[in-house]
Amino acid sequence: MAIVTEQDKVRHLLRRFGLGASASEVEYYGKDGSKGALELLLNWEEKPDAFSIRAQDFGTQEMPVNMRLLQSWWYLYFAATTHPLQARLCLFWHDHFATARSKVDKVPAMLAHMEMLRRSSGGTFLNLITAVSKDPAMLYWLDNCLNTKDRPNENFAREVMELFTLGVDGGYTEDDVQAAAKAFTGWTFTARTPQRAGGMLPRNAQVFRGNQLPGGLLTFYNDTTQHASGTKRILGKSGDFNGEDVLRILCEHPGTARYIVRKFWETFVYYDPSDSLVNRVADEWRTKNLDIRALVRIVESSPEFYSDKAERALVKSPVEFTVSTARALGLGGQVVQRFTQAVEADRRAIAGLGLILTNSTTAMGQEMMNPPDVSGWTQGEGWISSATMVERIKWAERLFGGRPTGGRQPTYAFNLLPFLTEPTVPALINKMIEVFDASPTTNQKARMIEAAQSAVGTANLNVRNIGVASAAAAKLLFGSPEFQLN
Repeated sequence: MAIVTEQDKVRHLLRRFGLGASASEVEYYGKDGSKGALELLLNWEEKPDAFSIRAQDFGTQEMPVNMRLLQSWWYLYFAATTHPLQARLCLFWHDHFATARSKVDKVPAMLAHMEMLRRSSGGTFLNLITAVSKDPAMLYWLDNCLNTKDRPNENFAREVMELFTLGVDGGYTEDDVQAAAKAFTGWTFTARTPQRAGGMLPRNAQVFRGNQLPGGLLTFYNDTTQHASGTKRILGKSGDFNGEDVLRILCEHPGTARYIVRKFWETFVYYDPSDSLVNRVADEWRTKNLDIRALVRIVESSPEFYSDKAERALVKSPVEFTVSTARALGLGGQVVQRFTQAVEADRRAIAGLGLILTNSTTAMGQEMMNPPDVSGWTQGEGWISSATMVERIKWAERLFGGRPTGGRQPTYAFNLLPFLTEPTVPALINKMIEVFDASPTTNQKARMIEAAQSAVGTANLNVRNIGVASAAAAKLLFGSPEFQLN
């Protein structure tokens, strides 16, 4: 299907720069066309986020938040936020600056890291990469907390060039890496540990130089006693550089803009853009001081963004696949409402949607806060295998419940019956196609109707059989090749 009408453009825009194009979001963002929708997405600070739940709200004094609950909280943020572009950019940068709980295994450090990404996701790239580089989780993840003048550690300096700015073929040398490592010497953090149950109180903190991440609050610290002073030559420039100087030099290098633009384009438009296109966008982005929201504008205003080549051209990641469908049903908003009205003892059970999302995307190959390595997750067709497709099909039963066990539906079995024009299977299928922003073929739609009717033995629906019918039809929809594309 070609992107022709303004509504087509709004849907495409929300699929790429939002977290799905649910009917309610198309109506809200699309009232002034695609340009108006873009402005609403970009100016997220103009309205408070409906998702105001804090991670610590998931815990109690007796049972504090663990890493699994922190992940659940983060997934709920994606499912319920009313700042979808901010969240989508945060997901992009989480993959780009991949930092994992497999090593960063303390909740305060990972929580602070993710919140830093959220705060910085829409500013300039220099400010973002500076915040990332001073973040205790990153300093520990890439060993810069061990980088001292007597024993320079090149790990962070190498990755900041290879993966974060210039790319593998970015033209830097081993001498550049070694000089940058010296510039980053002394960048570490201090640790403040819990002093009593229910609170974090500071004490005289020690500069961290260990191999085991401490708990409690961590704070960036520039240990000047461990900084290697003296002239360093990096990418053709010489000076008594420190870490901030290196980051500035990298951001001024044209290779950084090209590297980020190519990755950004392949995430939000289509795969394998031409060098001329990348150069054009990168050159314009450099005139905007590498402002991230300016990059979104540049990409959206490019004729290629709404071209036939870009339409449904990207494979949905597991997070995009699950979160977009949960948002389409309004599940995130329901959880926020129930959570804020619940007493503390009931909150963990209500937050179960986040655990369901965590478990499901992990089975599909993407566990938030736990990328496989510093290069992030696979992309494109790498998301699709026989095993992961089984999990995508299973997502239908996690949403709709399927056949109840023990006379009870699962906690988050969603009931579409109140939203149907009439309580029949054809009406159900039409509603599912609308809600999930799907474009099945005539034959696929007929098969969905047949599967739903066969599952319940009738074309008529009621509160007892709607989940079974919905799950049967959704399995076919979620397993179709077309539905894997964004």
